[in-house]
Amino acid sequence: MTQAIDFLHAAQRSELVALRQLVATTDWVRAISALVHDLQRERGFSNLYLTSVDASRLPELTSMVAASTLTESRLRRHWDALTVNDEGSAERMRLLHRLALATALLDNLPRLRQRIREHDVDVSTAVAAFTHLIAALLSVVFEAADTAVDPEIAGALVALFNFMHSKELAGQERASGVIALSRGQYSAQWHSRLQFLQEGQVRGVSVCAEFADAASHEALDHLAADAVTLDMQRFRQVLAKMTPEAPVDATLAGVWFEVCTRRIDAMQIVEFLLTSHLAQLGAQKIARATAALADQGAWLDRLAALEEPGEFPTFRLYHVQATEFDAASLDQPGKLVGRSLLDVLHDRNRYLQSMQDELDGARQSLAERKLIERAKGVIMQQQDWPEEEAYRWLRQQAMSRGLKLAEVAQRLLQTRTAPEDGA
Repeated sequence: MTQAIDFLHAAQRSELVALRQLVATTDWVRAISALVHDLQRERGFSNLYLTSVDASRLPELTSMVAASTLTESRLRRHWDALTVNDEGSAERMRLLHRLALATALLDNLPRLRQRIREHDVDVSTAVAAFTHLIAALLSVVFEAADTAVDPEIAGALVALFNFMHSKELAGQERASGVIALSRGQYSAQWHSRLQFLQEGQVRGVSVCAEFADAASHEALDHLAADAVTLDMQRFRQVLAKMTPEAPVDATLAGVWFEVCTRRIDAMQIVEFLLTSHLAQLGAQKIARATAALADQGAWLDRLAALEEPGEFPTFRLYHVQATEFDAASLDQPGKLVGRSLLDVLHDRNRYLQSMQDELDGARQSLAERKLIERAKGVIMQQQDWPEEEAYRWLRQQAMSRGLKLAEVAQRLLQTRTAPEDGA
């Protein structure tokens, strides 16, 4: 029985180690959240700076750059503690690949900032560079959620990722609006882009609400009815009524920026609650796992002390439905220990299966997102369509066929059959 107890102890210790690694990951995921928010602010204000000749905006932009740089240094300290030379799983390989891309783009950020200061880059290129960097950081959060070993923490990461993605789409909406309004140009393509970004925000918040804790869920409901959200909706309605033929007042760019910024700052409050819940959840999980390991160790030590060798020990056996095959008589201490240990193992197996079921539920939305993103990429490459057009085609196919969007995406990926032009 000693070896069985040793293996059970090892399993418990392994679970605790995995939890500690996961909690360390959630620490720098929260740091990514803070950096993404600062980069979104910097991107938005860079737009205003590049679309104007007002040098008075430079000090404020410099202040935003300093804030982003400080937040980045905090994130880098978390990443400095990562071990990159050891062997790992395929999941760790994907995570490290995402980290490599994110750090490479961060390394290039100072050069982009210098070009912005000198008005040596057009606004669309600057927006694209910031957006690429933020997307790389979000992909790290995605991988952290997809590889989480604890279902509650996985669910919290899924909620956080989807809300961060929704907030990033809000940032892109702000950036797109500033560019178009500052140029005094309003086009059907711009309207289509804004509509796509708005619909994406709704989807992200919806998935977030499905996995969010009670406090964050309440904050989401408050945000939906908040004055800043209502102001944003009214501004959107004004823009939706504009036509390509009608001139657009360029001063609306500054107003649009302020309205969008107030809403994004309000979203940051929800994001803070989500990251705070993640931190609290991690601390609770570590404390419980540590206590459980200590308690079970003491209990099993007491059982081991009762163990006496029997000539033909008989144990309670279980098949996959946990039905008893053979009940041991309890006339010897050793048989009592054997049965009790099998009971413990059986309970652990049920616990692990329950965890896996919950993990599968949390990861389903991530798996569906992967399918949809890959399908969009196929369509965009084969048809040379923008992202919003590719997504619109997928959504139309899902509606016309009565299928889920992920099902349409999966079928497309299996056949690699892209839509015909004009479909």
